[in-house]
Amino acid sequence: EDSDGDMLSDYDEIYTFGTDALMEDSDGDSLNDYDELFIYQTDVLALDSDNDGLGDGEEVNIYGTDPSKSDSDGDGLLDGEEILDLKTNATEWDSDGDGLSDGEELNIYGTNALDGDSDGDGLSDYMEIKAHSTDA
Repeated sequence: EDSDGDMLSDYDEIYTFGTDALMEDSDGDSLNDYDELFIYQTDVLALDSDNDGLGDGEEVNIYGTDPSKSDSDGDGLLDGEEILDLKTNATEWDSDGDGLSDGEELNIYGTNALDGDSDGDGLSDYMEIKAHSTDA
C-alpha cells in the first residue's frame, strides 16, 4: 500500500527510509519523497540537503541548481551565497564571461564577477591578470 501516493510503499517509508507514510513530502521542501530518494539523491528528511542556504525544492523548482551540491557550478562559491547575496549565476562558473571563475574574482583577485572589465580600461579582467599581470 502507498497511502500518500508518492510511489513508495508504506512499509518502505516506515522501515527502510524513515519517512512519513501519510505525507508525500516528508520534509516539506516541495519535492516528494520518491524524487528526493531516486532522482535528486537528496536527504529526504532535510529542507536543505547540501547546506548551501537554499531549500532543495527551491534549487530544483526555482533556481535550477543541484540540491545535492552546495556549489553547483564549481566556482568556489555556495549556491545560496551566489543567488541571495552576490547576484552571480550559480549555474555558470564565470558569470561575466571573462575567463575567471566567480570565486577567483571575488576571493583571489578582488575583481567584479559581474563585469568582465572591472576597471573599464578595455582589457578583460582575465587578460589583465593572466596575460599582462596588471591590475584589473
